[in-house]
Amino acid sequence: MARGQAPAIPDEDVQDIPAHRPDPNAPPQPADWTQPPADAAQLAGMLRAEYGALDAAKWTMELYRGYVVPRGVRAQVLTILAGLPGRWRGQVTDRIGRHGVAITVRGRAPQDRGDSNQYESVLIFDERTGELLDLEESVVASPALTTYVQFLDSGWTDRIG
Repeated sequence: MARGQAPAIPDEDVQDIPAHRPDPNAPPQPADWTQPPADAAQLAGMLRAEYGALDAAKWTMELYRGYVVPRGVRAQVLTILAGLPGRWRGQVTDRIGRHGVAITVRGRAPQDRGDSNQYESVLIFDERTGELLDLEESVVASPALTTYVQFLDSGWTDRIG
């Protein structure tokens, strides 16, 4: 409804939503939103690799959540992750029985969050295709997971539902 056409609500406080202003510190976004960046530097920026392995793990998950990642980009993602501190875990089986290879990264949350915990992320990739299968994140001092994401399928569609 247009402003002023809705019935009045007693003691209602109406505020306009401010116009969107892009964050100047945000990494560059691809010009084509249907494809992730193919340029290695842009991809590293999108993964926030300069902030460390823990951030790169989280943003790798976001990359796979937002795109059908082409094989060449998958190879670049693995190359970027290989250049960051982490531990190769080798062959693993995820929680639903799929075979893959895993890497583990550890780090702390930014100091401005007031969180002194050390976190561990485990990324499990399909060993044949390089596709991300799972991301598990936990607090090192606790066995409980804080984040668990599983990718069951990816593909293109031209309709919702």
